[in-house]
Amino acid sequence: HASIIIENMRALNKGIAGFSNGVIYYEGVDGIESYVNFYRQYLTAVKVDDLAKFAVDNKLVFQKLIVSRPAGEDFSEIKAWADETFKGEILCNSGSRTIIEFIDKRCSKYSACEKIAKYFGVDESEVITVGDSTNDLTLIEFGYGFAVKSGVSELVSKAKRLAPPINELPLIYLIDL
Repeated sequence: HASIIIENMRALNKGIAGFSNGVIYYEGVDGIESYVNFYRQYLTAVKVDDLAKFAVDNKLVFQKLIVSRPAGEDFSEIKAWADETFKGEILCNSGSRTIIEFIDKRCSKYSACEKIAKYFGVDESEVITVGDSTNDLTLIEFGYGFAVKSGVSELVSKAKRLAPPINELPLIYLIDL
């Protein structure tokens, strides 16, 4: 799927980055370098000429692909394309005003919580999750999922439970429940 996403986003002149095993690989400079520069403090960053070819040649599997998005750009057509093309296997969201994320469903925040809970022998009903952005849509589906009231409207509208806004320390509220 990565090659299909990369080729289609490249055709739209999007800068592209992919996360694979603790390294962020990227091509293009259209807005993606500032994102990559933020992650340099946590990960190794490697610029490549052709991300799709590099991935195939090096047998890379990307847990997540990021493409640049000018602030305010409507990405509904890209999301609709991803939903239609990948039939739910790849999740597409915009967790930020300046990026679009493509995430393998097996690497979603929901699946991560599920694996962590299982590893520690904790039942889903004993877990509280909280999010503030569209990249947390799958997260709040796990356990007792909360959206903070100051979160993005799409997340807040889909949440079953709301926590106070960030400036009112929602984690303290949740701990005191």
